[in-house]
Amino acid sequence: MAFISNGTTVASGGSVTVSSSAVATATASISTNAVGSYALIYRGTWSNTNSGSTFNNDLQFSNCSPSTNNNAASGTWRLMGITKTGAARSNSTVMLRIS
Repeated sequence: MAFISNGTTVASGGSVTVSSSAVATATASISTNAVGSYALIYRGTWSNTNSGSTFNNDLQFSNCSPSTNNNAASGTWRLMGITKTGAARSNSTVMLRIS
């Protein structure tokens, strides 16, 4: 394995071991609305959309009700689930902030 930074190999060989406790600690320290955070996001208008799509407008943190809460979620978020339109729709879904 090689570690490459800005196109230059800075270390090679060996292996990297990451413990589950290190990942849990790093995840727990991510603040709300930070890149790398997950959130239940409300968007007033969805189309039938599959996971992996990205959005950067009209996003709010969900309060799990049909109404909005006016707490805007800034940045670009990746959809981690799916969305539907019509009678079976849900305006809230889990998203990951990517920028």
